[in-house]
Amino acid sequence: MAKLIQILVVVVFFAASSCAATDSSSHFAKCTEVISFYLHDLFFPTPGVNVTTAIVLPGTNNATMFGMVAIIDDKLTEGPSIDSKLVGRAKGILAFDSISNISLLASITLELEGRDGNINLLGQNRALDPQREISIVGGSGEFRFVQGFATLRTHSREPYGTKVFWQVYVIKLTKSAFLPLDPGDCKLRVEIVGALGNESVPFRGLGAFPGFEQNLKE
Repeated sequence: MAKLIQILVVVVFFAASSCAATDSSSHFAKCTEVISFYLHDLFFPTPGVNVTTAIVLPGTNNATMFGMVAIIDDKLTEGPSIDSKLVGRAKGILAFDSISNISLLASITLELEGRDGNINLLGQNRALDPQREISIVGGSGEFRFVQGFATLRTHSREPYGTKVFWQVYVIKLTKSAFLPLDPGDCKLRVEIVGALGNESVPFRGLGAFPGFEQNLKE
């Protein structure tokens, strides 16, 4: 028994030493980028406007369009005007999933201009709520292993469909060769456009966004 205990102590010691060595050679900081834009859901045929939403399965005959499935390829713009600078596209599937309210199960990929990769989101969008949230579930390219969420607020309802203001909170782990990396050293930048004014500032920690730290679940 004494010999077994000695062996276990040695194994635990070497395991702890290995972890410590790994931690001291690889340091990570959690950096956050906020990407803001307007999404234009071109749902209804309108002269001079190309529809970007296709209904592939009609809903049942009720007020919530339950059962309807649509495919989107929506424009993302810098400002609220549909003619403002194009910053990307939102592609994916929307499924109306409620018989009691207008709610969509959204599976969306964000393709952003000038970025090397895409952001994938999944969640329920209760379209009539003042603000909604859907989760970032992953990404590709520079967005591999990201976490976070997006907030959605309806800006206006147009003859062609709906205009929605998005803020996407993208959380990355950034590796550093230095001890330890302060959030203020993150090379990511925060792009605030549209309703919040045009700014580009280095991210200096969660305190830059009132209420964000409380909403973020580690």
